[in-house]
Amino acid sequence: IQRAAMVDLIKATKPEWRVVADTATVADTEAAVKAHRAHAAVLDLHLRGMRDTRWIQALAAQMPVLCVTGETDTGAWQGGLLTLLQVLKPLTRVKMTEALDWLEKAIAARQAASP
Repeated sequence: IQRAAMVDLIKATKPEWRVVADTATVADTEAAVKAHRAHAAVLDLHLRGMRDTRWIQALAAQMPVLCVTGETDTGAWQGGLLTLLQVLKPLTRVKMTEALDWLEKAIAARQAASP
């Protein structure tokens, strides 16, 4: 799925949300997360510049992360993190709605747990 289509799907599914960045590389994503102080991240599992998935696990330790992927065997990189969810391509509005509902609950739980 193209990034623009994913952004459109997020906006259509959760119109009250604000997409603060649309990035194509790991470096740009990391910079955008810091610059915008995002509450969550929606990522394609295969961003340019990604050598391994450890950076996704580190990001998921900071905020809820939704990874979009075409891979079915992602359990190894997920590492049992409760703040990391994958959704399989092809994305549909139903899949995205379910995934973003999970993300919304994960954001609320993280905010409730913060001092």
